[in-house]
Amino acid sequence: MAAARAGLGVMAHTRGLVPSGLVPVPARAGLPELGAVGFVLRAGRRGGAVQEAADALAEAILAGGDRLHRPS
Repeated sequence: MAAARAGLGVMAHTRGLVPSGLVPVPARAGLPELGAVGFVLRAGRRGGAVQEAADALAEAILAGGDRLHRPS
């Protein structure tokens, strides 16, 4: 993130979750399409507060993403 903010590189993000201080790369930059990207959230423990936190994080990510979905 620091490199992208400093103008030294780019990073992949869903359109709805671009961090503050960063802007989408314009199409005229000529970068290839990223294609499909998998995202996995793993909680070390099942149940209890850890599971609740993992579920809340997953829901927040899914709510903010424009093309994200839960695998079936």
